[in-house]
Amino acid sequence: MKKSFLLITISFLSTLAIAQNGWIRPKKDSWTQISYQQWSSKEFYNADGILTNTANAFSSSEVTLYSEFGISPRANILINAPLFKSAKFDNTESASGFGDVRLEFKYKPFAGNFPFALQAAVEVPTGKAENLANNLDPALGYVNLPTGDGEWNFWATAVASQGFTNWMYGTLHAGYNFRTAYLGNNFSNQYRIGGEIGVSPYKTAWIIAKYSGLFAQKLEGQSNDFLRQSGTNFSQYGIMFLTEISHGLGISVQYNGFANFPSKLTNLYTPNYLSFGIFWNRQKS
Repeated sequence: MKKSFLLITISFLSTLAIAQNGWIRPKKDSWTQISYQQWSSKEFYNADGILTNTANAFSSSEVTLYSEFGISPRANILINAPLFKSAKFDNTESASGFGDVRLEFKYKPFAGNFPFALQAAVEVPTGKAENLANNLDPALGYVNLPTGDGEWNFWATAVASQGFTNWMYGTLHAGYNFRTAYLGNNFSNQYRIGGEIGVSPYKTAWIIAKYSGLFAQKLEGQSNDFLRQSGTNFSQYGIMFLTEISHGLGISVQYNGFANFPSKLTNLYTPNYLSFGIFWNRQKS
């Protein structure tokens, strides 16, 4: 498997901006990316999975820093930091701030060349759990548009990959998120499954098709807060193009969309949107 294949493989941006492949980045090597996305939608699936068109569109934008660091031949450290998040409804002002940082440890448990890894992550409540935005009509008061959950998340993930040729690979992953509570509000734990297939049309470029499904584990008295992804289920699909331009510096663009299968859409807006990224692939090994 050529080295550029290992170093260029990355995964979903935004809520899916977590590295999901079985390869371990070599010691002292790193990957860093800044990504941006913006979308607006009136299409909302409620907690019962019924599609409604809301009177006011919900809009969101986000700038995210993602990095991987090789700390040993069998271990990596991953960091996902939403540097800036902003949200608004058509009838409100925007509210913005820093998001929740995810810190992750990735480990290759078995010797040999098979790309399989286990990952343990914690999402730290560094974002604003209370982030008030005024309604444009002062008589309506304000609405809370948090940039963070206000609670701790603990993820465990297993991921396996396979290179079929020097220009094609596949990945499958599965994870579980144990969630805590915020101000007495219990949030639903989550399962996540997904996969991707990548092909390389030429030496430094990849086209990657992706799927990620999120399934909420229902709890008695849980909060159905779409901004904190509680009670949220979705199937998200994407196709990404990325290429290295010069000396490890490259760009990426990804189209993202949602579907009502295999995971039923509940408690979320479902926009189709583009994500853009600039990355630096630093090789010291």
